[in-house]
Amino acid sequence: MSTSFSNNKAPQKNYRLYVEQYYQQLYRYRSDEQRDQFLAMLIALLPELEGYVKLRLDQAVHAGNFPHNKYKPQDVTDDLYLILYASFDEIDNEDEFYLWLFEKTNQVIEELIANEAEYAARFESLDRYSNAEWRGLKERFTSEFDGDLIMKEDLTDVSYKIPKLQWSHFLTGTDKEQEWDQKIDALLQQEQADQELDRLLERLSFRVREIVQLHHKYLFSVAEIARLKNESKGDVEQALEEAKRIIQVSLFNS
Repeated sequence: MSTSFSNNKAPQKNYRLYVEQYYQQLYRYRSDEQRDQFLAMLIALLPELEGYVKLRLDQAVHAGNFPHNKYKPQDVTDDLYLILYASFDEIDNEDEFYLWLFEKTNQVIEELIANEAEYAARFESLDRYSNAEWRGLKERFTSEFDGDLIMKEDLTDVSYKIPKLQWSHFLTGTDKEQEWDQKIDALLQQEQADQELDRLLERLSFRVREIVQLHHKYLFSVAEIARLKNESKGDVEQALEEAKRIIQVSLFNS
């Protein structure tokens, strides 16, 4: 069986349209202060965000001062329910809803990061303690907060994975498209193709992976990504081109 990406494209659920179609109903529930109905509808929407949240948490761990395995993606989405209900009147129409949803998600994550950074800063003066006092404090810290320390080996944990993307995101629109197609058929079975793409994506920086995910999985435009990440459109476009180039070069040299 051929594993050609051009002949076997996995169907991609349009999460953006899926979210936007619920805006009017959510608006009615919020206007009528029907909180339970509002929150019940969000239950159908927010779990799809967890792939994006997972990547953002991994970024925070890698950057430092953020505990590994303390927070799960569901912790973020759980916090979002009441936040979205309380601030729903910030938006006026369904065209704003999707981007606003991700902005609120980022706000929750940034607040977690800030809180953990503040927590870590409280321990920066520990060098003023004597060695004996430090050892005692360290023992107490370990027993009370076991599992929250960041270890270098933890940073390679495969529990954080970006959602599945398709080869066609990176290989179409080039004069070598047929060559890429044949190379994938020759080298890989379908399951291996998915694993190989995941492996190549992990070579990208966290920032580029996030931009790739926002653009190809969550269908944000370059301008919207620039707004979400507070970057220029040119920087976002450059990141997408960088991802495409790395994927293409890696495949050619495999």
